[in-house]
This record gives sequence, C-alpha cells and structure tokens, in this order.
Amino acid sequence: DYYASRGLGDVYKRQAMDEKATIPRETISRLVKHYLVDKQLTVTPEGIEGISKYLESFVQEATLRSIENHELNGHNQELVLEYDDLEKIIGLLMLDM
Repeated sequence: DYYASRGLGDVYKRQAMDEKATIPRETISRLVKHYLVDKQLTVTPEGIEGISKYLESFVQEATLRSIENHELNGHNQELVLEYDDLEKIIGLLMLDM
C-alpha cells in the first residue's frame, strides 16, 4: 500500500475507499467507443473489464492523494476537494501509474 509504506494517510480511509461503488461497465464501454480513433476497432468484454480496473484505480488514487495533500497542507476544516486539489497531485500520479 503506497501510503502505509510511507507512514502517510489513514488505513481506514483506504479501506473505506475499497468498499466503493463501481463504475458501470456500460458507461466505460460507451466512453471507450466514443474515443476510439479507428471506429472499426472492437474491444472485448475482457478489455473493457481491464480498462475499468485501471480507471477505478486511477480515480481512487487521485482521490486519496488529493485528500492527503489537502490534510498535509494544514486544511483541517471540512474536506472539500476541488479541481485545484487534483491539479496539485496529477503529475506524480500519472508518473506512478
């Protein structure tokens, strides 16, 4: 676990994130088909499943890192994640992925 190995974050938060709702496969399939450069290319159900896992992992890590960054910067009031919070962590997240 990224945060636990560095002594950062709260394991409880990660466990709560693991009990999340999933992104509907139909939504992912529509997004993939929309952004395909070659419209004749097809994606198998297994391919959609793989993309789904990567997407869910990316969203989870982006959220957790944004929360961690928010807390490390002394924002102790109610947590509200904004675009700026995500923008601060996206570079390292992309390199890690």
